[in-house]
Amino acid sequence: MNDSAQDSANKVQPPKTPLASPETDSGILPPAAHAPIRRPGPEAVREQLAKLLASPRFASSQRCQHLLTYVVEETLGGNADSLKERNIGIAVFKRDPAYDTNADPTVRVAVSEIRKKLAQYYYEPGNQDQVRIEMPMGSYAPTFSLADYASEQSVRAATGDLSPAAQPTPLPAGALRSRLIWLAAGMALAAALIAVSVAGWSMFAPQSPVDAFWAQIVKSPNPVLLCVGQYGYLYGASAEHPAASVSAHGPVGNLSSELTTVILDDAITQAMIAAQLSARNKTYSILSESKTTYEDLQKGPSVILGAFNNPWAIRFTQSMRYRFQHDAGQFQWITDSNSPNVAMGKQNLDQGVYGPEEYAIVARIIQPETKQPTIILGGVTPAGTLAAGNFVTSPQLLGDFLKTAPKDWQTKNLEIVLSINVIDNQPGPPHVAASVVW
Repeated sequence: MNDSAQDSANKVQPPKTPLASPETDSGILPPAAHAPIRRPGPEAVREQLAKLLASPRFASSQRCQHLLTYVVEETLGGNADSLKERNIGIAVFKRDPAYDTNADPTVRVAVSEIRKKLAQYYYEPGNQDQVRIEMPMGSYAPTFSLADYASEQSVRAATGDLSPAAQPTPLPAGALRSRLIWLAAGMALAAALIAVSVAGWSMFAPQSPVDAFWAQIVKSPNPVLLCVGQYGYLYGASAEHPAASVSAHGPVGNLSSELTTVILDDAITQAMIAAQLSARNKTYSILSESKTTYEDLQKGPSVILGAFNNPWAIRFTQSMRYRFQHDAGQFQWITDSNSPNVAMGKQNLDQGVYGPEEYAIVARIIQPETKQPTIILGGVTPAGTLAAGNFVTSPQLLGDFLKTAPKDWQTKNLEIVLSINVIDNQPGPPHVAASVVW
């Protein structure tokens, strides 16, 4: 598609001004099918943007944060028509004005990632009634709307309408008393019907893909241990670490001789998993891999985060088909024990830059040594670990995989190898490259 055709496809028609909708006696907006879409005011949109940027979904990607902020502010400023692929590439990703948009898909990939993150965010409990920021397919301009079931008071606050709501004409005392009696009776009957319906629905409704994947961990009576990989940096110049003394002194005095550090991608993954457990009222604790003992892992379920920075991940995958491997030098990768000559995602870490394709392992097993439910999320690099975390918290990604899994997969062990495209050191959406269920 040439630039002119792409620009034409990306043009956004300005929304029509909605007609005023009547209020009901209860002060609640009529259902969405009978009422026009209400648009939030700019400040409400900016407040919602701040919530999105601070959420684990977006905190993991500066690229998505910058792009979402840019398109929201441009739209609020009346410049939605200028949100074309080339303009975004120049303004956000610092591309040359003459760059080939067909050869460089950075904008399209980033927008696709934002759409996925927005869908995941609004799917999570507690987020459905917030101001919605969405990016429709075929457009780079976001849309803003209010939840269909928001109260009139919240609608007025979000839209900036501070005028007093219309007051209904007072009813005579007798009519008011009669209405209240019938209203109370109706509410009691409705509550009973809702309770019966919810009980029946909960008995027969299928679990969401995320709930089904995490069921073994959540149903355990014991707290979950999050075992997080770490890196140690030794200070003091040596033949092995010739430049290690550069940061030996901090702003408040000398640092210890050994500083243990958690990589940002691993920390974000940890926050995502903790949020999933908290949403299901599951108690958990967090330990670094160096502080985790074999006895700790025997006490209850665990989530092992990281790979080559977490010896427990290396140890637990050695008996599995897909496992982490490394040589005596700087290379590390994932291998298939059935095809040991195949090195998936082989990375040279001395280069300091992730390769264009990353691989990760997602495993959910009853660990043979500890006899406890265990989930392993690890990538050849930290970018892969973050992609694995995105995979196990995404209803869409997990759902697509589970459609092809055996019907009794929930009672079995499973191991998944993910393939991830990496652009500007940021992982894109993961894809299932291989899997095994046993």
